[in-house]
Amino acid sequence: SAVDQGKGTKALATWTICLKAAYDINPTFVHVDKDMAEISMTQQVWRSAKISLCWWHLRRAVRTRLANGKLATTTYNAERAHTKFDFINVGFGPVA
Repeated sequence: SAVDQGKGTKALATWTICLKAAYDINPTFVHVDKDMAEISMTQQVWRSAKISLCWWHLRRAVRTRLANGKLATTTYNAERAHTKFDFINVGFGPVA
């Protein structure tokens, strides 16, 4: 990739830290468009803010993914996901 991993998160975090300091902004929730850099930045800068995903972007991502005839099958690892994003509940799963 042309962009170093974490570069977007670092840039966003730098900007929001300045914003937070200058205007004392401490939101209770942050609405994002499913961008992992935005989610990571929010967790770093506003640790107690709830993260909500944009419904339109979420629907578009699902439709785009389902429209692709070849769906990649990456095994989901709840522990690894929880390590990266501690708001993920490792015990969550489908009801039998």
